[in-house]
Amino acid sequence: MKFFQTGFNTKGRTANVVRNINVSLICQLINTIMGFVSRSVFIKLLGETYLGVNGIFGNILTILNFAELGIGTAIVYNLYKPLKEHDEELIGALVNFYKKAYLAIGTVIAGVGLAIAPFLNYLIKDQPDVKESIYLLYILFLASTVVSYFNAHKKSLLSADQRSHITNIYHQVAHTIQILLQVVFLYLTHNYVLYLVIQITSHIIENVLVAREADRIYPFLKNYKNSKLEKGIVKSIKKDVGALTIYKLNHAVIHGTDNVLIAAILDKGVQLAGRYANYTLISETINTILGIITNALTPSIGNLNTETDIKKKEGIFNTTLFVSAWTYGFACSGIMALSKSFISVWVGPQYALDTLVVFAVALQLYIRQVHYAAYTYRVTCGLFVQSKYVPIFTTLINLGLSIYLGKLWGLFGILFATSIARIFTIGISDPFLVYKHVFKKTPIVYYLRYFLYTALVILCYFVSSFVIGKIVIEGWIGFLINIIIFSLVFNILFVLLTFKFKEFEYIKNIGLRYVKKLIRR
Repeated sequence: MKFFQTGFNTKGRTANVVRNINVSLICQLINTIMGFVSRSVFIKLLGETYLGVNGIFGNILTILNFAELGIGTAIVYNLYKPLKEHDEELIGALVNFYKKAYLAIGTVIAGVGLAIAPFLNYLIKDQPDVKESIYLLYILFLASTVVSYFNAHKKSLLSADQRSHITNIYHQVAHTIQILLQVVFLYLTHNYVLYLVIQITSHIIENVLVAREADRIYPFLKNYKNSKLEKGIVKSIKKDVGALTIYKLNHAVIHGTDNVLIAAILDKGVQLAGRYANYTLISETINTILGIITNALTPSIGNLNTETDIKKKEGIFNTTLFVSAWTYGFACSGIMALSKSFISVWVGPQYALDTLVVFAVALQLYIRQVHYAAYTYRVTCGLFVQSKYVPIFTTLINLGLSIYLGKLWGLFGILFATSIARIFTIGISDPFLVYKHVFKKTPIVYYLRYFLYTALVILCYFVSSFVIGKIVIEGWIGFLINIIIFSLVFNILFVLLTFKFKEFEYIKNIGLRYVKKLIRR
């Protein structure tokens, strides 16, 4: 794809954000449609047991990704400044360093993953009824994860240079072909092993193509293949990685243990994990679509935080918090109000979970993503060391509560524990750090804004749910009518409640400027 500009990215922050969002939206629209088609075929041909195996092994490998140790975050942070200053030699040295680091990480994950394989029987309470060896399936899952680390340093370079649209396009092309081949061969053979082999092959091809494109865009890299970082820079990176290691462990436990605990603690855990996987698909699809905006903003925020205008930084921070609360509040309210009817018309009412579990799924997504502003500013400002022990408390609280509440309340307890652990630890510490070290003021205003936005979201949810509760139409038509009415009521009400906020005015002005540009074109 030689239509991508060679050399450093010279576009402005807003232009980069808009471009990355546009490309990501198109890619994600295709990905969402194909994802649900693929899941529908998967459930119809293989059933919820295989779906549960998918979820359990996926969680185990999320935990193994702890070995990444925060290298990826450190990569992007350390590349912001040299990219802005066009320091080719330092960029080349950083890329060389990260290449070696990722190769080492992939090797460690492969080794640890193989060491875990003999203990799979102890991680799953009720052995899944599948015709293939669970050890073979696990090894294939492991291979799919390990190959993703090769050439990952080139993806990080493109991301830090606000060119995530390039990796998105290559990923979408490879993923689309992967899904099509998986659906066809699954329909023809019902062979789950072949399904996984296609996935592994797709990851390899995608990584190779992205790496070649990065080499073409940054031709100077070949001139610095042997460049090494100064000892001071290496020491600084290792210090940051040491702090990020704890955060990565926390992330692995929070996002990688739910299905493992479901399988280990609950009766018929594999089947429950399969049903829960459908809600995870809904949640993660919504998160990915909305994450297009936040992911496009992150490199621009990193670029912004290399400047010294504190008032400007705080204004963008407040706007980011407002947008996150609005979009994810709407999305999570939609999950609460509409997911049961969607599951019923999509795969059947027998796959629906009770209201409390759905609430726990929506709450997890809301707490995780409304935290985005505080998390992103902490990371892009390099605040890695200052609260490195907080995630330890998050991890311990999450594990302890998940086991206790899981035995007490079942699936709801396991999921609810994650939200409690997050909100009372990093949910407090991250905004505190940002306000103390970046804005030089008390964070009380953040917490007040957070609870105000949450109260508005709850109000909009109850009003919107009340309205669609009056509509009694079954099937896909009823669901589509409900989602349209719910969306209109929720967002109109939210706008009416917030249109005088400075953050709303800022978003409105950006939107108007963008529309005017489109009209002129």
